[in-house]
Amino acid sequence: MNDRQPRWIFIICAARSGSRYLRDLLAASAEFAVVPYDVNFVWRRGRESSLNDVMSCDLDEKLRCSISRRLIQLSGWMKSEQSRFILEKTVSNSLRVPYLASLFPDARFIHLVRDGRAVVESARRMWLRPPQPTYLLAKSLRFSWSDWRYAAWFAANQFRRLGLRQSVRPIWGPRYPGINDDVRRLDLVSVCARQWVESVSRASSAFDAMPSDRVTTVRYENLASSQIAIA
Repeated sequence: MNDRQPRWIFIICAARSGSRYLRDLLAASAEFAVVPYDVNFVWRRGRESSLNDVMSCDLDEKLRCSISRRLIQLSGWMKSEQSRFILEKTVSNSLRVPYLASLFPDARFIHLVRDGRAVVESARRMWLRPPQPTYLLAKSLRFSWSDWRYAAWFAANQFRRLGLRQSVRPIWGPRYPGINDDVRRLDLVSVCARQWVESVSRASSAFDAMPSDRVTTVRYENLASSQIAIA
């Protein structure tokens, strides 16, 4: 009987901070099984109707097991006897670190921080980028029937990204509290800046209240420069 259990590692950062880059570096080791996409639809189970991605810690064991099983399945962890860790990087988790810590009390976190100026410039381009059919199809195929509520919102949001209704701006990236009002009244650069601030500040506050041995903070600029030096 195989009773091995995964060890959980979560990359926490604002969108466009290099999480895919760091994930792929770590995934070069056979010890890591990797969830291949941001899977906000998994984390929002039971909270699909919420207008933002912040979550309270009032969860039950059934929900915890459901999320854990789905992440294990998506990572392919069971298919490799070499895998010791499951690595996951959904950027919206930067707004709900206490929720993750409650779900996975033995998890470790990597807090990846990038210069906000670079993040805002990159995020603005993503907000304006039209849908990418190949990526969307691959991600949509990961939805299960139980994710239909999130899938419905996701489909409607992608439709808005086509730009057919200029009066309705789609949401891209982590949904901080108040983002729906901000996209109506603020310019896009201001929304991107607040998105970065909310992601970094909420994650930092959560990590300050956590035992230091559970958190490793990495600067994206240091990571990128070290890789260039090695190359």
